[in-house]
Amino acid sequence: MSTTRLLLAFSIALALGACSETQPPPISAADPSQPDQPADISSEVNHNSNPITAGPDLSSTTAKNPTIGRSLGADREAVIYRAVWQASEDWQRAFNRGDAAACASHYEEAAVMRAAPFGTFIGKPAIEGFWQQLIDDGLSDVRYIDPRIIIIDKDSAVLTANWKMNKAAGLVYRELWVMQPDGSMKLREDEFEALATPDS
Repeated sequence: MSTTRLLLAFSIALALGACSETQPPPISAADPSQPDQPADISSEVNHNSNPITAGPDLSSTTAKNPTIGRSLGADREAVIYRAVWQASEDWQRAFNRGDAAACASHYEEAAVMRAAPFGTFIGKPAIEGFWQQLIDDGLSDVRYIDPRIIIIDKDSAVLTANWKMNKAAGLVYRELWVMQPDGSMKLREDEFEALATPDS
């Protein structure tokens, strides 16, 4: 082969090598910078016409109680948290349909309820009588605002919240919910205060 042909072949090889080094890397099909690709499946719009009901957010329980994940397992924490959440919602539904007996069924037999400024009520019959009186007086539409659940141990938790009804509003200072042998949660202590009417 002549010197000219060798130089020509060498030049072509160098040119091809340079070209291959300057090629951009292939674009991944999941590259979010590409407008035609969704950034994440979780960000896709939900086109299901059925509404999604959100349960309690368990991701923040560690911040609410520093002992979570240490003394108890995460599974047990979740069981207690969800059970208290469900029991509290069941109690609110019972009150809103005017069922004082169902309200009282969420308390232990010897439960203590401190309801300022009304007084202290001990035992399910006295507690049922209190809720019946409020229902007879036309109070309804109770809802908890910004409820917070703090796990105490493997069988109990405390709930605090603001609350509001059609004719009153106030604070829940302490609802001590305790798991029963059948797995249900009942109130052992209930301490709250009526501070104002909704419009005051």
